[in-house]
Amino acid sequence: HGGGAPFSLLPAHPRVKPYGMLVALDPTMKTRLWLAKTSGSTRFGFEGTPHMSPDRTASLSNFAFMALPNFTMIAFSNAVEVLRMANYLSGQELYRWTVVSPDGGPVTASNGLAVETAPVASLQQQPDVVFVCGGVDVQHATTNTHLSELRRFARSGVALGSLCTGTYALARAGLLDGYACAIHWENMSALKEEFPSTRFLKELFVIDRDRITCTGGVAPLDMMLHLIAPRIGTPRVT
Repeated sequence: HGGGAPFSLLPAHPRVKPYGMLVALDPTMKTRLWLAKTSGSTRFGFEGTPHMSPDRTASLSNFAFMALPNFTMIAFSNAVEVLRMANYLSGQELYRWTVVSPDGGPVTASNGLAVETAPVASLQQQPDVVFVCGGVDVQHATTNTHLSELRRFARSGVALGSLCTGTYALARAGLLDGYACAIHWENMSALKEEFPSTRFLKELFVIDRDRITCTGGVAPLDMMLHLIAPRIGTPRVT
């Protein structure tokens, strides 16, 4: 993907990334220019939804991953590994992460492997962003306790995100009303009907203000590279 030259019509605040959805912002931060490259095709368009500010994106350093039962391990691992490698290559602890659940203890992924989680109440610091890690049978995996914790994070001003089907939990909690988002393609049609106040886009990931949603598989790798680029520099990401 090229640089910013084709997007000179929006000279202020360019945010260009070398994969997925390429974003530029107008001076009022109210219009988003995007480029989506999927299945060999390229599409351009405008949307009237502001992107997360570059300063806030660069400030994200404390990540929490809320693992739902039967979450998808590949999506989770791809997200965490970007943070680990950023720390390793920089020789600094640029990023911290914690895997959480409402009550703590092991949470089993869809592949049968379990990840130990900390209770949400045990967090000593408020995370900058919380990603809900979804997977198989997300409707049953999402409990009222999960929803309550997510709403509490939202009231505290924490940015919220999702991996794979975790978008469902945010939507069910009412935290995606008026937002655009991404979700695993298998769930898109049903969720469009269930949550008409949310715009579901056919993109690898979508960042709409303080919501960062992503599909599954290796897509979280691209999303996380985008999130760390403002802090460590695009040349190091690419």
